[in-house]
Amino acid sequence: MPVVFAFRLPFDLPLADGAGFTLRRSDDSEQPPWVELTVRRVRVAPADALLKPYESGLAAVLGEDSDLSAGSSSQTWVMAGTGNVHFTDDDRGLVRQGATLTVAFERSLKAVNMLAETTRMIARNTHARRLVKDSLDPSITWFQVDLETGELADAQQMRLHAREYNPVFAGYDPEEMHRRTADALGRRLQADASQVSHPFLVPRGLAVQAVGQLLRGEVTEAIVLLQTAIEGLFRGLHRMLMVDAGRTAKEIDGDDTPFRTLLATRLPALLGGSWTAPDSPVTRYAQHVYAIRNGIVHASREPDWSHMKPALDSYAELIDFLDARVAAKWRRHPRTLASWCDSWAGGTAPTPRAARAVVDRLREEPLPYWLPDDLAHR
Repeated sequence: MPVVFAFRLPFDLPLADGAGFTLRRSDDSEQPPWVELTVRRVRVAPADALLKPYESGLAAVLGEDSDLSAGSSSQTWVMAGTGNVHFTDDDRGLVRQGATLTVAFERSLKAVNMLAETTRMIARNTHARRLVKDSLDPSITWFQVDLETGELADAQQMRLHAREYNPVFAGYDPEEMHRRTADALGRRLQADASQVSHPFLVPRGLAVQAVGQLLRGEVTEAIVLLQTAIEGLFRGLHRMLMVDAGRTAKEIDGDDTPFRTLLATRLPALLGGSWTAPDSPVTRYAQHVYAIRNGIVHASREPDWSHMKPALDSYAELIDFLDARVAAKWRRHPRTLASWCDSWAGGTAPTPRAARAVVDRLREEPLPYWLPDDLAHR
């Protein structure tokens, strides 16, 4: 039985309402089409667009009237229909499991992405982007199609993810958060005025942005950005370890250690721990973030949603590993520890109890403790 999925796009397409496309995997017109797409452009009331965008938009797509006297907001939809047949590019694992509906959804989403990316290329539609289920609405409506009449049967729901509309922070102490934010802003302004800014401020900001992109399903962009952030963290660690070793600013700035060397020999020698074993967090990061990023940049291989969770998990494991390594030998590198644990600069590791007095003294120095000796004139 053919099914139709109703996709609400988070961007517009330069196509008219009702524009239709039949996508085939074969030149033989007798073979069933791969996916059939119909673009719908509708308008919904502003309050509905904010509070129930999917439900109100779908009602408009299905022809229900709505009160637009207070104004309206536009939405772009794609109705994607496909049959209960298998194609060579279907996920073999899902096919073997008999997950027919999931196969149909993934196929339809691939076709919607193909349409959006085509408009991005030919019309320079910079608003369009690759979609995964996590970047869509929490649920999607699908219909079975009556083969005799072509009519849509009763609407049914498929849950895609648990992300809420218009999420807000909850469960925090407003006064404490105000205090911490004010303190962080002051330290950020001091860092910006320094000869050299905080070594982990930029990479940790990029990492937070990358994780957000991953959770929204923007896998390609997120993995490239996450690798940039992680390399920044590794190089920031190396820089701070050189500061603790008494190297000059010229020596530090002139260091051009290749990234692979940094991971294979330099940082393991300075921080200890297992960096190359098959089960090491560094090895898993190299497999699930670094290698995927290299495939994107050097071989034009685009990742898909299945790469999202391994990338998130390996990043979290890597940070836990580095937290432990920096804390383990902190007496050899107290300035590295102080900067790594700075919560105002994105640090999440607590300062070890034995190191608190030393770190507090470093943070009270008149010039930032992350500067080399010759810049700080200690």
